[in-house]
Order: sequence, then C-alpha cells, then structure tokens
Amino acid sequence: QGVKQAKNFAEYLAEEILCSPKPVNVVINCGDIRRTYLFAEIIRKKLKQSSDFYNKNVRFSSVSQHPALFFRFSDAGKEQVYLDDYKKDENYAFVNWLEGKYKYTPDPAKVEAELEAWIREGLSKSSENAWTILVGVSHSFIVDTILVSKIRSHKKVIGLADFIKFVGGEMCYKEKWHTF
Repeated sequence: QGVKQAKNFAEYLAEEILCSPKPVNVVINCGDIRRTYLFAEIIRKKLKQSSDFYNKNVRFSSVSQHPALFFRFSDAGKEQVYLDDYKKDENYAFVNWLEGKYKYTPDPAKVEAELEAWIREGLSKSSENAWTILVGVSHSFIVDTILVSKIRSHKKVIGLADFIKFVGGEMCYKEKWHTF
C-alpha cells in the first residue's frame, strides 16, 4: 500500500512540475524510520523518471533525513500510558499530548516550532528564476497532524495526508470526526 501511495503522490506532483513555466528544484526530506526513506526514494525516482521522459528542467537533491520529521519520544519504553491511550483512541492521545499530559513525549510547542521552521526553510528556497518543491515524509501521527494543521494556512504548501482532514475546528482522522 505504501509503494502505491508513494507512486500516486509522485504522479500527482509530476503533473504539477510538468506544468511549471520555471525550472524546479525538488527537496525531499524524511523521518528517521527506514520506511520513510524508502517512501521518499520512490517519490524521487518516479519524479526523476517523469522529468527525464518529458525533458523538463528539474533538479533533485538526494533524499535526506530532517529532524523536524522524526518520530520522537524521550524514552519510549517509559511512556506506556501514552501507548495505552493511543491504542484505545489516537485522537484522545493526541489531545492529551497537546495538553502536556505525557511525561516522556516531545514538547508540543517545540515540535510545532520545528515544523514551522522546516516549512519556512523550504519556502525560502524558491526564487523568481526557479521554484522549489519541498516534500516531507514522516511516520508519526504527531508530526503529520501538526504539519497538516499548520500548512492549511500556507498558500504555497500542498498538504497531502492519507487520512487527516481539517474543517474549521474539526479534524477527520480515518473517517471519524474529532474536535481539534
């Protein structure tokens, strides 16, 4: 399923790149879990294949890890309360995390600030002569949810998350709506 999702995303992005009147730089970052690297590499290879076929001026960086996309716990073995809550209801655990109820999870404000900085860094690479597309691949409900909630306010950022949608103060995750 992940390979199919990566290829579908790459095809979507390739259409956007092929329509660009300017040269395009593609920067792909991933988290620290191996499957995020593999997912990102599939996207890069598929995009490169399309740009080569259509002789489009696209520059690709190699896939690299970015700390803002890491799945992090201070000490995952000690955070059994979070893991138990997460198994029962992911949204409940996420809201509790935002409220600081878990001792060994990352600080929500710090994670949010890192993601905002990553977005700003990526957007700053575009210029009048070329556009930069920043792709981030994470395997963290926390990172994905914060990122999607933040990027919906950025006009130049496209947010694609398989299961997460936001409408007003509501979040839909895996077809279930929650107050957010």
